[in-house]
Amino acid sequence: MKTRLAADLEDPVAAAVLYEALAERVITEVYPLMASYDVLLYVDSKHEISAYRKWIGDSWQFHYQYGDDLGTRLNDAFANTFKAGYSKVAVIGTDCVGMDQAFVEEVFNHLDHHDYVIGPSTDGGYYLLAAREDSPWLFENVDWSTESVLETTLDKIETREKDVFQLIEKIDIDTLDDLVSFRESLPPEHFLAAKINSLILDKLTLEGDPDEILEKL
Repeated sequence: MKTRLAADLEDPVAAAVLYEALAERVITEVYPLMASYDVLLYVDSKHEISAYRKWIGDSWQFHYQYGDDLGTRLNDAFANTFKAGYSKVAVIGTDCVGMDQAFVEEVFNHLDHHDYVIGPSTDGGYYLLAAREDSPWLFENVDWSTESVLETTLDKIETREKDVFQLIEKIDIDTLDDLVSFRESLPPEHFLAAKINSLILDKLTLEGDPDEILEKL
């Protein structure tokens, strides 16, 4: 659940609807049409796996996330996936669209020549992190959900004398401003554009002239 976005919208239901749409889009985009990699979904342990199967479908590997913050959950996901026998692991968020099979395969190809691959997000964090080995130290002493996350992570990698490949920057949707910026980047006919319009137009018209808001959107 996007707690900061829900607070900005003053509507947790709208935030949940948007998050579901984003998650469905990301999962659809990265689905491997050719079986060159596996997709594992790490989900909130507050809900039964059956609920996720009902929402997304049965043809996925579901695993619970464990940890009190983003760092411990990421660490747990990496550790369990490497323990399962995978030699390359990439974790992506479900709130950053624009990735497809070719994009994911490119990430894994970069890992042939780099220790890590990271996708910077506009909020100072990252939307993707890929590695060739379990690295619990990457997630220690990080101020999560702040603009220093990316810089701190890159410093940790440099300190260990490892190398990292940086992908293009993308918008990670955490706030209303992020959502507006993301909406402006979409083609008018994109299905998410209509979804976002329906969710945020009422909120934005409370803060300005409706005609001006429509022009911005």
